[in-house]
Parts: sequence; C-alpha cells; structure tokens
Amino acid sequence: MSYEGYYIHFCEEGHESVRDAYEDDPEHCRQCGGEFVASFSVDETNGPDEHGFCPGERELIAYREHLHGADKKRELEDLRMEIALECSRLKAAIRDIGHAAGLNTEDVPLILCTVRELRDAQ
Repeated sequence: MSYEGYYIHFCEEGHESVRDAYEDDPEHCRQCGGEFVASFSVDETNGPDEHGFCPGERELIAYREHLHGADKKRELEDLRMEIALECSRLKAAIRDIGHAAGLNTEDVPLILCTVRELRDAQ
C-alpha cells in the first residue's frame, strides 16, 4: 500500500497552501509570496481512527483554531478602539448641544461613558 495524504503550509500571513503528498513543496506562499512558518502532514493511508481523525489532522485543527483565535482577538481590539472613538465623538456632541442650549457642561449628563470611567466613578 502506498502513502496517501497531503501537506498544508501556513505563511506568516496565515494563508494556507495545500499540496498532495507527491507534489513538490512550494517555496513561498502562492497568495502573498511570504515565507512559511508552519507545515503539517495529514496521513490518509489507513483512513481515520475511531474518533474520525487521520494522523496529523488534530494538530492541523489546533493550529487553525490558534490562528483564528488570534484573528478574533485583533478584531475585538479594533472594535474596542472604534467604540471608544465613537464614545468620545458622542460625548463632544452632547457637550456642544449643552453649550448651545446655554448650559454649563457640568450640568449636561454624559450618557455614554467608557467602562473604565464607570468603574472609576464607583
């Protein structure tokens, strides 16, 4: 019985390059030309085990989850920054409305506060 399986290479940007076991290794990522930082071999010769995984597949899945977790963390950080910026804009608009109405800015209730400001106020 001959070897059956495939290889997956991940570049520094997280792109996947998949190749058959009998193809030559790519030197660089096909999408961005970046260097590869991780490679995995999935051996399909004897099929999956009793849990449905071929040798090498669990490690590949764990690495993908690690990459996507890092992406989600970056997305959450970006969203947090956008929310903070929007809160600052809305606070400034509320202050401007208060000034236009002839109110002292201390009299204008600031509806939007960041989590830190709420925590510090307690």
